[in-house]
Amino acid sequence: MICPTCGAYVADDETICNICCHPIDPPAPSEGPMPEWEPETPPVQEEAPESTAAEPEMQKKKVRRWPAFLFLSIIFFVGLSVFLLTQNTSRVITDPDMPWFSAEGGVLYFNEAAYNGPEILTVPASLGGEKITALSDACFANTKKIAGIELPNTLRRIGDAAFAGSERLRGVFIPESVSVIGERAFYGCMSLESVCIPSTIRQIGSDAFTRCIKLHHIFYNGNTTVWKSLYPQTITPETRIYTVDGVA
Repeated sequence: MICPTCGAYVADDETICNICCHPIDPPAPSEGPMPEWEPETPPVQEEAPESTAAEPEMQKKKVRRWPAFLFLSIIFFVGLSVFLLTQNTSRVITDPDMPWFSAEGGVLYFNEAAYNGPEILTVPASLGGEKITALSDACFANTKKIAGIELPNTLRRIGDAAFAGSERLRGVFIPESVSVIGERAFYGCMSLESVCIPSTIRQIGSDAFTRCIKLHHIFYNGNTTVWKSLYPQTITPETRIYTVDGVA
């Protein structure tokens, strides 16, 4: 320690200065060990918020994506609609009392091999609760048991070749509900003698009565001019078309 009078160095255990003989007070006892030095931790600096300069650019990108999403959504829903519309959701209808008939979507089909009824066939207006609106293409084609047929007033269309080659068919009465007679509908009906056709018919397909060699009487409930526009073909030289204004 240092003498406070002369500034000379004095040992810690001495009480008098050797130079100036001045008494020296002993140093005060230490209260405890000196605390260890710890480096100061620099204050944590808060990160500055990100610049908002990029926000307008991000918004522009979002705006650019929107038309693409809209276009893809439209394509998806259009494709889904087309798929659903093109699916065949109809089912085949049968009746245990008439196993020779079946229907799908209102279109009638006939199985002659299962038929055991009379030669005058009655077509039902409905089958299994489903209304019959059309005869399928070739529905009664090449039948050998059917001599006559009664069609329902729910019928709208007679399909192509519906009676073609039906060798015993002699007469047909077409109800006023029918508007279309398909192509070759009665082609080659060698025994067909008469047909009654309503004025509600709007279309008769080509060759509907070709090779009907015994077809001598057609009763058309319209005028001659309309008939000739519907079916300008000659059937046989002996065929007479009876219309409301005479014989065609």
